[in-house]
Amino acid sequence: MLKVLDSSALAFPAAQIIGRFANIINGDTWGPSTKLPWGFTYTNPHALIPANLLGVPTQPTPVYEQLWLLVMLGILLYLIPRFKTDGLAFLSYVGLYSFGRFFISFYR
Repeated sequence: MLKVLDSSALAFPAAQIIGRFANIINGDTWGPSTKLPWGFTYTNPHALIPANLLGVPTQPTPVYEQLWLLVMLGILLYLIPRFKTDGLAFLSYVGLYSFGRFFISFYR
């Protein structure tokens, strides 16, 4: 079972990067309002963003998560060949994702 979980350690972050594009399109993941030039402004009334943020530039937290997932892939690609125990690759994925997600969610 641990070998099967290890085999998914690189697939999960890659799939999550693709999934965050859907979050960007749907407007269902947003950050606080911002004045920075890279803020996302959702104007479609059918976007899943709260009504009070419609038309307001917000921090692109899905992009921040995509960047963290890319960093995670790099770290995992470096670490996985060095692991000698089954389950460490998946455990590393879970730990790294939880670490990054905590800070992104706290910021959000």
